[in-house]
Amino acid sequence: METKDALQAAHDAGTPISFIAKGIGKDPSTISKWLRGTSKYLATETEDDLRKKLHEIKCLWEKIDI
Repeated sequence: METKDALQAAHDAGTPISFIAKGIGKDPSTISKWLRGTSKYLATETEDDLRKKLHEIKCLWEKIDI
């Protein structure tokens, strides 16, 4: 899954962009603009950080056993 698709899925599931952005030390507007397509450029390092953060969030959810 592409980073943008994974980010959109996390957002659709209720994870705030601000929470994700804060977790990687970026301004939420930077991430939101990239997700919406109003900004086409996102630094490779930032995209890598997003992927890592999304993976971290996914792993945390997988640990919940109910």
